[in-house]
Amino acid sequence: MGSTLLTIGDFQSSREHFEKTIVLSRGKGQGPLYSRYMVEPQVASLLLASWDLWFLGYPDQSLAHVSEALSLARDLAQPYSIAFAHYMISVVRILRGEAECALASAEQSREMSQEQRFSLYEILSSISRGRALGDLGRVREAQTEIKSGLDAARRNGVGFMRPMMTSWLADAHASLGENETALSITEQVLADISDATGRSWQSELHRQRAQLIVVLDPTRASEAESDLKTAIDVARRQNAKSLELRAATTLTELWLAQERLDEARELIGPIYAWFTEGAETQDLQRARNAQVALGPHPVADVPT
Repeated sequence: MGSTLLTIGDFQSSREHFEKTIVLSRGKGQGPLYSRYMVEPQVASLLLASWDLWFLGYPDQSLAHVSEALSLARDLAQPYSIAFAHYMISVVRILRGEAECALASAEQSREMSQEQRFSLYEILSSISRGRALGDLGRVREAQTEIKSGLDAARRNGVGFMRPMMTSWLADAHASLGENETALSITEQVLADISDATGRSWQSELHRQRAQLIVVLDPTRASEAESDLKTAIDVARRQNAKSLELRAATTLTELWLAQERLDEARELIGPIYAWFTEGAETQDLQRARNAQVALGPHPVADVPT
C-alpha cells in the first residue's frame, strides 16, 4: 500500500504506511523476514519512505533513512537488499543534486546486480547512473545509458517511477540542445499520466515543459507561466514541498526576467522559509540565489 500510494503521489499517506511497516518489522522476537518476502520489509520501507520524505520536503531525513537501510542490509548480509539500497541511495543523491555520490551508488548497485543476476536493479541502476553522468557533464554517454535502460524496463515490464526516469532522458536531450525532442518526450509522458503510470512526478513534468517552451520560443512565456502554476498546484495538492520549491523557483526566475519583482518575492518567500533542513542541497541553493537576485523588499516612503 505504501508503494502504491507513493507511485500515485499521496506522499503523506504513503509515509504513514511505511512507518507502520517499520514498527511491525521491528516487533519483539521478530527475526529477519527477507527469506519470506525476498527483501527485508524494514529495509524496503526505510528506502521507500526516504523518497516520500524527499518529496515532502525533508531531504536530510531522506538521506538518513537510506543510509540506515543500507547499514541494516549489510548487517543482514543480504545481497538483494544491498543492491536495492544502493539504487535507492543513487536516486536520493540525484534528487539532492549530489551527482558524484549518486554515480558511485548506482555503480555499486549495478555491479552487485550483475554479479547476482538481479535484473530489476541492473536496469534501474543503469538509468540512475545515466542521470548522474548527465549531471556530471557526460551528457552523450548519459543519453545512451538512460535510453538503453528505459528500453530494457519496457521489455521487462518495469513501470515503477518510469515518468521520472523518462524525464531524465528529456533532460539529457535538452542538455545537448535537442530541445524539440526533449519537449516531445515530456509532453508524451504528461499525456500518459494516470494512476496506473504514476502521478508522483507530474508537477516536475509541468515544470520541465515550461522550461523547454521558454527556451524554444520566449514569446510563449505566458504558456510557460501557466504550466508552472499548474506544477505548483499539483505539488501543493500532494504536499510535495520539494517539487513546489522547484516550480516556485523556476517561476520566480521567469518573473525576475520580466521585472515582476513583488509577485516573485511573494511566491518564493513562504515556500523557501518553510524548509528547515537541506540548506546545502541544489534546490535550496537555487531558491536562495533567486531570492538574493530579487533583492530586499522596497521600503515604503513614510508620509510627512
